[in-house]
Amino acid sequence: MPEQEAEVPQEQLTPEQLQDIERQRQRFVDLASHINSFCLDYGCFFAVTRIRGIEASYLEACVSDLKNNPRANEEVYRIINDWFTALEYHPHLRAYFVYRAQRTPFFKEFSHHLERGVLLYYKGDFFSAVNVLFPAVEGILRLYVRGKSTDLSSDILKKIKATKRVLPFPEFAPRHRLFRDFLERFLRRWFFAHTAHPRLKTIPSSMNRHYMAHLIGTEAYYHPYDCNRLFACFDVMLELITLEFKETGQFIGLYRDDIPEVNERRDFYSSLLVPWSPWQQARANEERFMEQNANYESSPVPNWAMMLVTLEEWWQESLKRMGNSESPIIHTIPPGSTS
Repeated sequence: MPEQEAEVPQEQLTPEQLQDIERQRQRFVDLASHINSFCLDYGCFFAVTRIRGIEASYLEACVSDLKNNPRANEEVYRIINDWFTALEYHPHLRAYFVYRAQRTPFFKEFSHHLERGVLLYYKGDFFSAVNVLFPAVEGILRLYVRGKSTDLSSDILKKIKATKRVLPFPEFAPRHRLFRDFLERFLRRWFFAHTAHPRLKTIPSSMNRHYMAHLIGTEAYYHPYDCNRLFACFDVMLELITLEFKETGQFIGLYRDDIPEVNERRDFYSSLLVPWSPWQQARANEERFMEQNANYESSPVPNWAMMLVTLEEWWQESLKRMGNSESPIIHTIPPGSTS
């Protein structure tokens, strides 16, 4: 699980305290590698810094169980993305994401795309959210690997892995390498996938750079799960870049809940999610019009609160079962958990 950084200078810590911090950092790397080596096969991955202890233990046990007891791809895809939706849809996490993006190199140049994309996401306009968010991936990558806004190089994936970065916090080098590897694999297998193979065989989405930019087909690339994958990409890029600049060191570790700008956004996002929100009522009319178009695929807005309650119940029960050497509870979220 992610560590809470010490509030006292490292030189004032005892050798035992320093060893404990180092063990926690290694635990983070091991956990992230274990979870994402599996989840990447299903089109998503977790930045993990946002996951607290109980969720981390549950996900770790579930991934182990799914590896040892294979299920149909479609079922595993749903299971993983239900976990992902419950975490990614959290209004506080998205609000903190926007706040950080406005203050992080390479992200702040495109933070207006990210802010608008998050707003559309919570309004249930996933079609527009994907189309607003997608260009920002390439914009951020272009600045990150080239240092200026020019055409994206064809060898960007090589540059991500090969570029040497001098970290202001060298103790986080293993974490930095891990994020860099996740990002490169994610982009190679999905974002930059060849047009002949626009999607992983394990997921139903056709969303990638070439498919969207040239509208190669009419299949949907704008479901809630697709938005979540985009946020996963942004989250890991944000964590990667955060470790490379001293001024962003304040963002290392768990998300904060003492920032007025974050709390204001969190409360507004939450107000968009309730069924009686005017935005949800307007969405119902907009979806009715959109569904009159032959190739449009509508998606329900995930009932995030119900999903989180369901998963928290499973987490608690699973911890008891795991204490008795039993398997954790692993299901897709019941149909009643979406609106």
